[in-house]
Amino acid sequence: MNIEDIERHIVRKLLSRKCYSANKYMNIRNVMKGLPKHLRDDTYRDQAIKNLRKQLVVVLYKKGDCIYLNREMLGKAKEIASEWPETKF
Repeated sequence: MNIEDIERHIVRKLLSRKCYSANKYMNIRNVMKGLPKHLRDDTYRDQAIKNLRKQLVVVLYKKGDCIYLNREMLGKAKEIASEWPETKF
């Protein structure tokens, strides 16, 4: 599993919870649930979130502890999430 797979997991989880604005956000630790424990490492998470922020797909909130999707980039977020294979784990 690489960083792109973790990015897809993050985007897919935020899409499924409909976290599109600052009124509806998710804690970063909760976003990582669902991944195997050896992939929940902070270095993988930080790199994946950094890449998504560069693409303007996600926005950090509450001093970087929470995350939500950028409404203007929902199309790109859905495109990233649709690349998810049927069975990855």
